[in-house]
Amino acid sequence: MKGTLILTPFVWLMEMTSKNSDPPRRQEFDESDRPKRRRNHTREKRDDVKVDVPDFDGKAQEDAFMEWLLTVERIFKFKDYSEEKKVKIAAIKFKGCASLWWDNLKREREREGRGKIRTWEKMKRELRRRFLPDMYKQANYLKFRNFRQGDQTVEDYTREFEYLMIKCDAPEPEEQTIARYISGLRRAISDVIRLQPYWTFNDV
Repeated sequence: MKGTLILTPFVWLMEMTSKNSDPPRRQEFDESDRPKRRRNHTREKRDDVKVDVPDFDGKAQEDAFMEWLLTVERIFKFKDYSEEKKVKIAAIKFKGCASLWWDNLKREREREGRGKIRTWEKMKRELRRRFLPDMYKQANYLKFRNFRQGDQTVEDYTREFEYLMIKCDAPEPEEQTIARYISGLRRAISDVIRLQPYWTFNDV
């Protein structure tokens, strides 16, 4: 018939479907998920970066051992591993003498009824006890206690001061560290710093 629109079955079905279907709903987004997604994205980016913990065989000189510890610390901080994962990864990297020492330490603790080492801080403490002689720690502590800037730049003095502080591993109140740092500077510089406001070692 003229003027009459004839719909094919397919067109009729499409029109009926569009009439009966609900309009598409916008996906709800919880603002509280944003920080979580950002953290996950940051962690994924860190996981993509290939950074490998170096092996440790227990035969390194004291300074080389300290360098290994500092390198591992930086990697763990960058990767943001859990404490238990840090211990497992470090243990995997023990070779030779270090591996034998670790196995013996675990058996000894088990015989004595002590718990497993599950934190990196405890593992570091045991590593230092085994691979850093007392004489090494004493020598570095004396050097740290009597350390002076001399003809070094402030930048070089600060770098060496912080390195000695790490090597000594002797926790002290921050006020004492600040006083030790300032007293080691050349007189003209220390007098200027004492006139400035500061609250932490980083401020100094």
